[in-house]
Amino acid sequence: MNLTLAFLSLAAVVFTAYWVMRYTKETQHLREDAFQQRIDSIRPIIVFEIVGPYKLAVKNIGRGPALDVELRLSQIHRNGGLTNLQNLLVREGERNLLNLGENDKQELGGSDSVREYAFAQGSSMRWGQRDVFAAIATYVDINRRPYYSVSLVRSLPAGTERLLVLKSTKTADYKAGTIEKLNVMDWFK
Repeated sequence: MNLTLAFLSLAAVVFTAYWVMRYTKETQHLREDAFQQRIDSIRPIIVFEIVGPYKLAVKNIGRGPALDVELRLSQIHRNGGLTNLQNLLVREGERNLLNLGENDKQELGGSDSVREYAFAQGSSMRWGQRDVFAAIATYVDINRRPYYSVSLVRSLPAGTERLLVLKSTKTADYKAGTIEKLNVMDWFK
């Protein structure tokens, strides 16, 4: 009889411990979801726009300010990585870090740089894919969490000039300090 009572007590303790652990895990998941929702509620999202021949603009379509925005251009290597990375704004007076509030848009200089990547001529341009390049923005939110946005730009022949077409944009956390490789199919869509 005592053995049966001891077994039932042990079973009740194991059952209770199981449900306490499960409840604790579920509570932890709820806390993590709430924390991520709070971050997403103030997250900036930078996108590029084409506003003229060889002229880009950046816009913050997120819900919080994008701080310390740095802008770069890059060719796309055959393996999807970035190659020949350079500043979009090369003139010293243009190279300040940008801060963009919610729905702020700023047209950029750097049309010479964009034109160079659109034509992709010369020995410095031999490593990447022709007719496509990436416009890259790295930035932080008000809590100093880092993000990046990469927009693929297709460069199409238009007589003696090139026509730029924005193909796709990816945005992600930049905690690791690396930008994920790009899929070749992204610029053919």
